[in-house]
Amino acid sequence: MEVVTVSENCGSAGGFMAGLVKARTCVRCERIWLLDDDNAPRPDALRRLWHAYGLLGADPDNTLLSLRRNQKEQVLAVTQGVPVRFVSNSFVGFHLKLVPARLWRRRARAGRREEPVRLPLVSVGFAPYGGFFFHRAWLDRVGLPDERLYLYGDDQEFSLRFVRAGGRIYLCAASEVVDLEVSWHHRPVASRPWVSPDAAEQRLYYGLRNSVRLEKDFTTSPIAYWANVCAYLGFLLVWGLLRDRRPAHLMRRFRLLLRALRDGRKDCFGKAAHEGPAV
Repeated sequence: MEVVTVSENCGSAGGFMAGLVKARTCVRCERIWLLDDDNAPRPDALRRLWHAYGLLGADPDNTLLSLRRNQKEQVLAVTQGVPVRFVSNSFVGFHLKLVPARLWRRRARAGRREEPVRLPLVSVGFAPYGGFFFHRAWLDRVGLPDERLYLYGDDQEFSLRFVRAGGRIYLCAASEVVDLEVSWHHRPVASRPWVSPDAAEQRLYYGLRNSVRLEKDFTTSPIAYWANVCAYLGFLLVWGLLRDRRPAHLMRRFRLLLRALRDGRKDCFGKAAHEGPAV
């Protein structure tokens, strides 16, 4: 084990970049498997990834991703074949046309036990850092994570470059990685994390800003995009007023969200100062 030390908190983008710079210079390293600090691989997770890589012909153009069962979109991909991709003109993953299907799936899952895996190896459009497996040569083709994104969405932007450069990402259900901590936006108390008083403002700012920036590349209709923005923010406003009943907090939170939306649209990157608690 080699520990790479950085002089300051540079977020996930800077941290993974520093580690990949080290891996890039290691002549013994041909393939890279990324894990977050709270990821615990199952004992045979790497062996199964390697086996799947071989079944795909050991082609460096193929990259793999271990399954994390608390990532809802990954579970839906291997159990129901729901695509993991950016939807054109969506806002933080919300699109009016997807609402009926999501409501139907939620109703269908109510009271149902965990569904069996039907697609053990399924193509996905992007990958998080946790469980991402690829050949070292990719770093010469796509570069390193963009440290300007600082936190959240930097893994999606990084992996999107693989796909745009002709690579393929396969989610491997046989290889599992367990998250020791549940992400703030997946916790039950934060069913609407954007207005939840339990969510740190820095997390919200970077999460929304970077998501908006990534979705810009998938915006084909400004009218459809802004319709989704208005619909989602309107829903959050009504939900927040009915659930939290603290108008002053809600207005402060909306000012933060609108700032993040503005900065994302204007490509304002980097580490930002906030009034709220630190990450």
